[in-house]
Amino acid sequence: MKSQKIVKDSLADEVFYRLKGRILSGEWKVGEKIPSEQVISQMYGVSRLTARIAIERLNTLRICETRVGEGTYVQPFDFSAYIAEIDDLMLTDEGIIDDVNAYRTAIELCACEQIIRQKCAVDLDELEAYCVKMESLGVPIPVDFNDSDVVKRMEEYISLDYGFHALICSLSGNRLLTYSYQMAKSPIIQYLRLILKKRVKEYAQNHPTAEVTMFERLYDETLDQPLHRAIMVGLREKNYAVIQRIHRQLHNYAKKLSDIND
Repeated sequence: MKSQKIVKDSLADEVFYRLKGRILSGEWKVGEKIPSEQVISQMYGVSRLTARIAIERLNTLRICETRVGEGTYVQPFDFSAYIAEIDDLMLTDEGIIDDVNAYRTAIELCACEQIIRQKCAVDLDELEAYCVKMESLGVPIPVDFNDSDVVKRMEEYISLDYGFHALICSLSGNRLLTYSYQMAKSPIIQYLRLILKKRVKEYAQNHPTAEVTMFERLYDETLDQPLHRAIMVGLREKNYAVIQRIHRQLHNYAKKLSDIND
């Protein structure tokens, strides 16, 4: 049997874990300055180089920030900023976009259910603001996808669409739902971009006499109100069945569109 050596953590790793532990325990709070390289090297009996490597690792993970001439300070952890540094790696699998539709349906329904189950009323005013902005966006027919104004309007809508559902995850009170949605931001944005373009094309073909297409009316013309407003009203009325029906319809419709070749 081939031997497998047990690799011990380096001294820099040990120092890093101890520094991180003191931050997580609240000993060093957000905004506070941590000890200098020299002090840390004396605290743990290591070289200043080892202390510097440990501090640089804290900086890399955005746990701390070193300011030239001032020292190193504990930072509020921004998960989305951290994910932004690595999200391109998530897209190396060409098939991942095909999974986004099912992922969104599952995670968003879970978030909606948790909001509805909360005993205290959830403030939905910010969701309302998203609805108002999205309901104002559309493009003229025929559509020129190379037109800078069309591209701008579509990208604005996509950003609002993502923000609306990310806010629902946040309102659920479940941080894991919020973090996981942030982790999937890039594939979700790419998927929204793909589906919106296909839907606009389909609408323009089916309504040749129309002068404009409003994005909020694209996905389900049977709804008696705009798409995201219908979801918000479902949350306000604590009507999970309505929300579930809308998401299932969107899931099936988006799947149909994703199978259509441009």
